[in-house]
Amino acid sequence: MKNRSLALAAAGVSCWLAVTGAFAVEPEAYRDACTAAHANAADPAAWVVHDLLTLEAATPGLQWDGAAGASRVLMSVFTSSWYYNRDAKATPTHPDLWATAGTELRDFYAQDGVTADNIALRTKQICGLPTSKAYDAIVELYVPLAQIFRPCQDPDITNPDSSTAFPEGVSAAHVTWFNSNAAWSYQPENLDGSYPWTQLGYTYDWGAAGTALADIRGLSEFVIAKEYSNPTVQTYAVYSLQSYLYTDRAGNFTITGPCDTVWAGSTFTPVDPETGYTVTLAPGAVMSGGQGIYASSAGAVIINAGTITGSTGAKYGVPGTEGISVLLEHGGVVENAGTITGNSIAIEGRADPQGDREDGPTYVVNANPGVLAGSVCAIRTGAANDHVTNEQGQITGNIETGSGDDMVQILGGAVNGDIDAGEGVDTLHIKGSPDGTPFVYSGHATGFESVGFDHGTIVLNGQVDGTGIRLFDTGRLQGTGRVVGTLSNYGVLAPGNSIGTFTVTGDYEQNGTLEIETDGTANDVLVVNGTVLLGEGSAIQVLQLPGHPLPDGYSMSVIDATGTITDEGVDLTSNSLLLHFTAEASRGDFVLECSRDSYGSVAATGDQAEVARALDSGVDGATGDLAEVLTELEALPSVPAAQDALRQLAPDAFEAMTVATRRGAGLFAAAFFDRACAVQDRRSPDGRSAGLDPDVVSAGPLLADADPNSPMVAQAVAAAGAQNASTSALRGFLSTYGAVGDQDTDGNLPGQDYSTAGTLFGVEFGAPEGFRPGLTGGYSYTHSSLDRHAGSGTIDSIRLGPSLVFAEGPLRAASFLTYGHHDIDVDRHIAFGGIRRTGALTLDVPF
Repeated sequence: MKNRSLALAAAGVSCWLAVTGAFAVEPEAYRDACTAAHANAADPAAWVVHDLLTLEAATPGLQWDGAAGASRVLMSVFTSSWYYNRDAKATPTHPDLWATAGTELRDFYAQDGVTADNIALRTKQICGLPTSKAYDAIVELYVPLAQIFRPCQDPDITNPDSSTAFPEGVSAAHVTWFNSNAAWSYQPENLDGSYPWTQLGYTYDWGAAGTALADIRGLSEFVIAKEYSNPTVQTYAVYSLQSYLYTDRAGNFTITGPCDTVWAGSTFTPVDPETGYTVTLAPGAVMSGGQGIYASSAGAVIINAGTITGSTGAKYGVPGTEGISVLLEHGGVVENAGTITGNSIAIEGRADPQGDREDGPTYVVNANPGVLAGSVCAIRTGAANDHVTNEQGQITGNIETGSGDDMVQILGGAVNGDIDAGEGVDTLHIKGSPDGTPFVYSGHATGFESVGFDHGTIVLNGQVDGTGIRLFDTGRLQGTGRVVGTLSNYGVLAPGNSIGTFTVTGDYEQNGTLEIETDGTANDVLVVNGTVLLGEGSAIQVLQLPGHPLPDGYSMSVIDATGTITDEGVDLTSNSLLLHFTAEASRGDFVLECSRDSYGSVAATGDQAEVARALDSGVDGATGDLAEVLTELEALPSVPAAQDALRQLAPDAFEAMTVATRRGAGLFAAAFFDRACAVQDRRSPDGRSAGLDPDVVSAGPLLADADPNSPMVAQAVAAAGAQNASTSALRGFLSTYGAVGDQDTDGNLPGQDYSTAGTLFGVEFGAPEGFRPGLTGGYSYTHSSLDRHAGSGTIDSIRLGPSLVFAEGPLRAASFLTYGHHDIDVDRHIAFGGIRRTGALTLDVPF
């Protein structure tokens, strides 16, 4: 409706504004609605209703400023935000606001499924407004009943009927207003500048699917007379349009979907001064494309588990508020576990308790997996005593705190940017991540009175400034960075990342440990631009890097100071069982000199001593794998561990396989003599010896401890081939044998589990009575698992040579003379420190 505003009430009365101007081309549906509304008003009989909302005490859903029916009623204006003066809370001065009462608008949003994506269009449609109106706000007002009338021929706000004629006694002013508005609203020659005014007390919903009364009937409407500028009209609340879907109308917002802007705080909504107000972005919520979050008063709590992204405009048109995702005008709390990125400043708090305002401090907590990023600042705070905490979140951009006594805590995660504490007595506390992940900082933190490094590993490759800097006993500080101020070390300070330099611009006091890494050619250095005090009981620990054994007499400077170095009794230690150090302090240099013990000093056996002597001879000039083995051995934590390493390096495993080879030879001999006994002891049925049987073919297995009278041997004899009476015939034989067992560790000889399978074969010739000469051979395969499967070996053996079996009466004799060849393959696993190797050997052994 031209030159008018229509307000839409939430639990009260709501209004919306329109102004004259150039007309945009409207959708066909809007143009058709203007034509239909004009026609309906001309012939209203079919369009009359009798249940319009009335403004009286008995009407449910109205919100009153006092006694129901006898006080002001709440009205909400659908309008442009610039109509409302933020600072003075003044109401708009535009003539006549059109309005509807109760919960009708909110009910429509819910029933129609209105979302942030279509709320602007659907609100214009249900209110009968053209699309050209760039409205972005709903303003709620308390208005006296006397200033409200119904835009019908009968202006009575307590009459529920659509009126079609002026009632008796109606004022001439109302008749004039009605007729003028009808002429202004209906312009058949200019439908784009017309309005679909029904004249019957309800709006025309031009977004409806049909054209029947049930389709096009919108909201009950009223008009607030232009005298609303009277001071008795009070602004109650102002909402950005999309945020109206998410408010509880008590100052709190819960964003569950898309939203562009939130104006919160007592400047815009009623707020309980005791409990404050909360803006929550649930997981999946996305705020973008508008002004972000504007918390206008103290007591704000912003909880973000969603996403706030992209650049933002000025907050409610206030200069200097653009480019800020979350603005806390008077302090408050931000708890972020979501994402705030893509803007100049992610979070800004502007509390100034020195002023007239009731400001509080700004608290920012960025918790894992929270992300804060800003091209100018990730976080900026004001003049209060503010707190910034990063709990394993990710911050990209600078952190700037103002002139208060501020606290910045970094509890793991990542901070990529500088930290400026500004004025005041400020504190910086940095901890490593609880999961053991080092916290790495490469920026510049400045302006702090007190700095603490505590718990876990902190890698400082940037710079931290503080009047007093303390490394606590639970902290480890390393890197190539710099601290400016007096550093008191009660933890572990490890210059460099591997080998490197750490700098203290100030004095250095040590009550903890200075850790120095060296590779035999270079080492870590602590540079101190001041004096050094090495307290009694503190330590300098030398860590020999793998692959670089230190030669005897090696010296290195570990502290380079511009002032004096005072040693009150520092302990010199290392990660090596064999290395020892002495120290010499001069005015600006602290030098360590190395002496080393022989590897033999930890040997427990002769074999270990032999290995140790070989290792000692290779220390000077050792490179590659040998150097790594040497330094890993030296770094073992105890003498027994070093002895075990020497044992693994000794040839004990190969000796064990030699023993296994001899055991295999014994099994072959046992199998041969088992067969000889079976031949010699063949007896006749009357129990007398039958002499040599030329046709016995022995079958196994026959074990080394087999009893010739055992059932096994008897079965083998029973399986012999058929007899041949001729003693001069050539006969062959074949038998199998095997053994399984285990052997305990014996001194240096490792224990083993073994299994052997073999075959005995050969031929025998006829000979004078009692003799049976022949040619005997055998093959066997042995597998051994050494040291509880720490290594293994195999043996392939073959033997061949002459043999003789003799039996005559009580006389028995058997012998063989064979040549054996043995292929021995041994794999021995060597594991100590960081060494994981396999010792392999292949031998061809004849015996």
